[in-house]
This record gives sequence, C-alpha cells and structure tokens, in this order.
Amino acid sequence: MKFIGIIFIIMVTQLLFTQYASGQYTIAQSVFGNGAGIITNGSNHIISTTGQPFIGITSNTVHKHIAGFWYVQGAKATGISTMPEEILPGAYQLMQNYPNPFNPATVIEYALPEVSHVTIKVYNVLGEEIDNLFDGLKIPGVHRVEWKPVGIASGLYFYRIVATAETGSRSFSDVKRLMFIQ
Repeated sequence: MKFIGIIFIIMVTQLLFTQYASGQYTIAQSVFGNGAGIITNGSNHIISTTGQPFIGITSNTVHKHIAGFWYVQGAKATGISTMPEEILPGAYQLMQNYPNPFNPATVIEYALPEVSHVTIKVYNVLGEEIDNLFDGLKIPGVHRVEWKPVGIASGLYFYRIVATAETGSRSFSDVKRLMFIQ
C-alpha cells in the first residue's frame, strides 16, 4: 500500500508540475532578415548570424516546444568548405591587381579581418585622384573591386586602400601601382 501511495504522489507531481518549458526566448525569423548581414543599434552589433543556438525539445502530454535553429524542410542551412579563400583573414591586406598591365579592366582584391569602413581610390603619378572605386562599410572576408578606366591615358597609376575598423580600434592603409595600356 505504501508503494502505491508513492507512485500516486509521483504521478500527481508530474501532472501538476510538468509544464510548457523553454530553454530560451525564441527570436522571430524576420528580426535578423533570415540570418545574414549586419544588424546594429549603435551599441550592439550582430554580424552574419545564421540562427539561434540549439537548445532542444521540452514537452508533456499537452504541449511540445522546440527551441533552436530555424528550419526549412529540404533547405541547406549552412555549407562547409575547405577552400582557403573562404576562411576569414587574420590581417588587413591589399593584393596586387590582376591582370597587370591591363586593358580594358583590372581586378583589385583586398582582405578585411573585421567589419571596416573601406575607401579605395586611384591616383595618377602627380597624386591627383582619378577615380573613387569604393567608399563604404564591408564585412570581414576577401573582397574584389573591378576598375574599368574611361577617358584616361595609358600609363602608370596607383591605387590606395584606407580601412578603419568599425570599432575604431585599428586602421590600415596601403598603396600599389598598376599599368594601364590602351
């Protein structure tokens, strides 16, 4: 009889105290634009999120709650690559343009280890600005910009990058030369 009483107490306890539970607050999918980009409110930044950390499933006979990643059946959420160029760079870098010499266009590649404001400009041998190729915010990674000169003479030109971390903690500047041949 004592054994049945203990079983009864356990069953009543489970029925009364097993409720809907959640390991974390869920975040609406639209909050992060489906998981990519830079979200900022001035003091907080979220860069390239792909979803929430997985927490698990809690349930009882009435409720079931799944907390964690957004899931679209049949869709590939993330990819894994062994390509070295897809690894985030550890330092700022400006690469030599290619092809060089060039006609009619060339590609300038640069690497950013963190979110940075980037300016890339082209100058002639007198130091006069010829073209502004990019001026804006970029996320970490390797980026490319193409330059197709219009209305300029063949000759030696210089391109310069100035990159400042969004946090203001670091800045980078470098200059390389290129040859335009018509």
